[in-house]
Amino acid sequence: MRVTVTSRQRRVRLHLPELRAMVDRAVPLVFARSGPREGALAGLELVEIVLLSDRAIARVNERFLQHEGPTDVITFEHGEILVGTETARENAERYEKPLNHELALYMIHGLLHLHGWSDQAPVEA
Repeated sequence: MRVTVTSRQRRVRLHLPELRAMVDRAVPLVFARSGPREGALAGLELVEIVLLSDRAIARVNERFLQHEGPTDVITFEHGEILVGTETARENAERYEKPLNHELALYMIHGLLHLHGWSDQAPVEA
């Protein structure tokens, strides 16, 4: 499986090579530590992670999930993971973590969703 990381926003300065390296390290761990799951991840040839402005991810959030406002991550079963960079920056500052750490959490969160994990109920989260 190939995973791409691209940025389609200009508001948050990013270091894409480092983010790509983090994802490359995370993918085998998602499979190894979470065991076999009923999700799309194992059958995908390509996973696309797209970093968006909060404005752009808010439009997707409303259109596809009927939720207002920006969010951290949206995962589509066909292998697309959308990440809100401004939300990540705000949370990184709030929790005193590096921005790339927060972005990596969101990207891994999306990979886990693709692997069959859900966080809709508190026990699942």
